[in-house]
Amino acid sequence: MKTDSPEVKSSSHAPPSANPATSPLRLAILLGVFMLVAGALLFDRVIAPPRVNAANDKLHDTVLKHNERGLKRSAAKAGEKNASAATSDVGGLMYSEDIQEILGMAPTRVEKTEFYTIEHYRWWGWIPRNTNFITVLYVGDPKRRHYSTHYANELPEDGSLPGKQKFDEKATVLNSKPGDAPVTLPAGPSSGMFTQSLPKAATESAKKGEKSKEVEEPKDDDESKKSDEPAKAEAAKKAASGNGEKKEPAKEAADESK
Repeated sequence: MKTDSPEVKSSSHAPPSANPATSPLRLAILLGVFMLVAGALLFDRVIAPPRVNAANDKLHDTVLKHNERGLKRSAAKAGEKNASAATSDVGGLMYSEDIQEILGMAPTRVEKTEFYTIEHYRWWGWIPRNTNFITVLYVGDPKRRHYSTHYANELPEDGSLPGKQKFDEKATVLNSKPGDAPVTLPAGPSSGMFTQSLPKAATESAKKGEKSKEVEEPKDDDESKKSDEPAKAEAAKKAASGNGEKKEPAKEAADESK
């Protein structure tokens, strides 16, 4: 005979175990990510912008004062007898080390070309964000370029970059008449490019030339007639004299017959 032990029955009818508790490590990671995102947004929108504006204003004021001191120094030296000393230290140029001292930080990225150098001072460091930064443009001698200008939260304009070919981006409108539809050409057109309105202008100019020729032709005829009048008069005189000479032999023959 088989007997069921009570231990077997109790194990088969045991209630399901409760769900395991959430791991404290997982909660800590989620909380850390949330705090990191919140801190980045707070820094990007609340903390960094005032710092960038303050650094920009400080750099701007320092450059103005530096230029004023340079002008005063050059004016004072210009009054001296030694003219060479007056021109040896004119302008008071500023260099990269001066800008770094004013801003209190090193450039995050430096962009060098044949004609200029751009230093990027980013409050985000190497994080690819296009906000909260200052760019400084340097020009002059490639070995030691001097400060030219700076921008806050934007790159230098193409007009301020030396060595770039500048064209007027505005289109050029060529029309023969005000009523014609405007036909535009891009700036800096290559040879052989014309607008559709040019053939109209050419045909109109050709018509005007034909009319002017027609008006000038009667004048030429009158002048030719005037120039031919003396020749015709001389020819008439010669013809008259020739007829007279022919009539004389006839008269002589009549006289002889009488």
